Amino acid sequence: MADTAPSDTADAADTVSKDLSDRADPGTIDPAQRGSLTVLDRAVESIADASLGRTDGVVTSGGSFGRKPSRVKVTKQDDRVRAAVDVTVAWPRSAASVADDLRRDIARGMTDSGLRTDSVDVHVGDFGSVSSSAAPASGATPAPTTRPLAAPAATPIAIVVSLLLLAGAGVLIRDALVGFSVISGREWTASALDWIDGLTPLSWMFPAGIAVAVVGVLVVLASLKWRACRYRSSGIADDVWVHKADLAKGDRAETHGGGRTRDHGHPDCRRRREMKRTTVFFDRLGVLIIGLALVAVGGGAALWQRDRLPFELTEVDASVVTDAQDQQWWPWALLGAGVLIALLVVFSLVRRLPSSAGRTLSLPVTGDPDGRVTVDLRSVAHRAADTAREVDGVKSARARLRHERSDGRRVPVITVVVRAEESASLRTVAEKLTDVRSAVASVVGDGAVGVRVLLSA
Repeated sequence: MADTAPSDTADAADTVSKDLSDRADPGTIDPAQRGSLTVLDRAVESIADASLGRTDGVVTSGGSFGRKPSRVKVTKQDDRVRAAVDVTVAWPRSAASVADDLRRDIARGMTDSGLRTDSVDVHVGDFGSVSSSAAPASGATPAPTTRPLAAPAATPIAIVVSLLLLAGAGVLIRDALVGFSVISGREWTASALDWIDGLTPLSWMFPAGIAVAVVGVLVVLASLKWRACRYRSSGIADDVWVHKADLAKGDRAETHGGGRTRDHGHPDCRRRREMKRTTVFFDRLGVLIIGLALVAVGGGAALWQRDRLPFELTEVDASVVTDAQDQQWWPWALLGAGVLIALLVVFSLVRRLPSSAGRTLSLPVTGDPDGRVTVDLRSVAHRAADTAREVDGVKSARARLRHERSDGRRVPVITVVVRAEESASLRTVAEKLTDVRSAVASVVGDGAVGVRVLLSA
């Protein structure tokens, strides 16, 4: 080994010397052929990540469970770059302005590194904590909203009827399984039909029929009742509403200097909803039909027992249905009817739940590069409630997001339900709550989202 080492070193030196002598003079090489800078994917993400710290209004610290409040993901192909940013913006900074500044800074950093930016998508998924010293930008106003209305009287009746229909669908499916011999037992529908078939007037039918008819009349009246308007305009700002009972108490308190007592009889303070028009329509229609059916059945039973029907009826003949129970298709009919009723009822109940559609709002994009800017409206609603809680005299506040039709178009509407302290002046609290509407408008832009404030004591 000692003898061969010098010769190997000499050969390596000759090779390096030959390679150096074969290289052309750098001054004679075309500048375009001298070489290129290779930027690794990890370095590209570092460049984009640095833009988060440079952009004013972006929150980069304070994430929970070790998760960064603002993150960026970069996709690189050759020298072209696409970036997607999930960012947290300081409240109540304009989400569109902060996003545009961030997009331009990311594109500038890529250009300085010799890369081309195809697009930068920014999603504002959250906002920084609300500070009492935070002031919204002036000039922006929310979209107008409609007057708050309570849920119609037909709605709870419709929900109860839906649950009863769902139970009836379960009975039909159960009897179908009995008919298929999947489970043992007697069909409940068969017992009911056997009882109805051959039924004659009985003494209890008159009082029971009168009671059912009266219930039917009440149900019909509930379907036709106008939706209550329990909130009144505060007279201070648009879309700031005060419960009418609290307005009256507030006037008496200011006149006599007395304190304010809690009124637990305000159902709208807890249960007010912005319902879809189609849901309200079908609630009213369904309850109206049920009410008329109850009136017809109850009144008919009472008249039948008194022998006052306009036609002769000695007993109920349901033989057509009872005879069909022996057919092979009967279990299939029960199964199909039960499944169909269950699906319709579940669909009607699901429509009452808050829709997940439209929770993301697209904001206008200005300048290069291409891309999209979106904001999570649920986070906006959450921060709107936080802003209301910062107001002096507010005991609690919560917010919900719905889509409503206003001026011929559907717009997202954030409703902030506020409960004031017993010792607070509703007028003073209502004046300060206008900052909530201004803050939301400052964040999402002029006329993009409606904000309604409901105040009660």
